[in-house]
Amino acid sequence: MVDIKLLPNGNLVLLDRNGGFVWQSFHYPTNTLLVGQGLDPGSSTTNKIVNGDYSMVLQDRTLGLFFNPRPKSASASSKPFNYYNVTQMAKLGINITFNTSKYFYGDGSFDVLSIVMTSDSLFELAYPKYNSTLSMLRLGSNSNLYIYTYNEVPANGLNAWEETYATFSREGRTSECLLPAKCGSFGLCEDNQCVACPTPKGLMGWDKKCKLPKLPSCNTSASNVGYYRVRDVEDYRPLGYSDGEGPMTVNECMKKCSDDCKCVGFFYRINGSMCSLASQINTLAKLDAALNNLIDAYIKYAK
Repeated sequence: MVDIKLLPNGNLVLLDRNGGFVWQSFHYPTNTLLVGQGLDPGSSTTNKIVNGDYSMVLQDRTLGLFFNPRPKSASASSKPFNYYNVTQMAKLGINITFNTSKYFYGDGSFDVLSIVMTSDSLFELAYPKYNSTLSMLRLGSNSNLYIYTYNEVPANGLNAWEETYATFSREGRTSECLLPAKCGSFGLCEDNQCVACPTPKGLMGWDKKCKLPKLPSCNTSASNVGYYRVRDVEDYRPLGYSDGEGPMTVNECMKKCSDDCKCVGFFYRINGSMCSLASQINTLAKLDAALNNLIDAYIKYAK
């Protein structure tokens, strides 16, 4: 190594005497991808970006967002939950790159920020109204995926880095209520806001102290195990018509959860009588009752 340089695209490189790259920061992504930086499915160090309990991983033809909650006990599950798929590839082994391109129409043009999969395949994310060369795709600590773009002439004169994309947003197609930890440890979310804290006594006002009730010990008798129902809800793992086990009754589903020390509650789809046990519950998203989803959550607690 004879030199170190920070390239205009933000890539920090170490150079040999011939100007070749000995090392480059673009090969070691953290929680952010800069324009021109990508992910490679061939290595566990280059196939993802990570921020705390959350990650965006390129694997099995899918670029997905995952929640890997820290186990609260030795018996708790630590399996990552896939809470959203950003895009899918046509075949295995394809690298992806976060990039910008310019589209021309008539006498004008606009920038497009995309996930590029091949020379003729891309997934468009954002359309900034100004030069988007200085942009970053970042996985936030709140589990949302953002793009920030540097605006050389910001309208308010204060914040040059502007949010130009969010996967979960009030304006977009995917509600913020489907973020795993939108309401922190626990809570009920409706219209992108945390509106209540479900408890055995009913729905209380939500604050950051809201949490799941104390669980019964693993070897306790059935008389010490209780459940309370939260109607018309789902979480970041939406229960489809074919998901879960069943058909079975609510009482049968309760017994399965009571017999499983890792179970903190379950979701029950009334249409089809399907039962889905949960080892982790955080934000409950309120469903539109008019859509006839008919899914209830049952939260386990120690009587």
